[in-house]
Amino acid sequence: MKNDRFRFEDMAIWQRAVEISGPVFELADTIELQKKFRFSEQLRAAMLSV
Repeated sequence: MKNDRFRFEDMAIWQRAVEISGPVFELADTIELQKKFRFSEQLRAAMLSV
């Protein structure tokens, strides 16, 4: 029997989001060092929702 189970990990968009998450979190860390705390918090939250 063929396994046609859906896996979100196979989606190209999910794979791309995983690729960019590291650089986005690094950017958030840099922004936080500039005392822009709320923006860095929003950036992290947006990345996590992806």
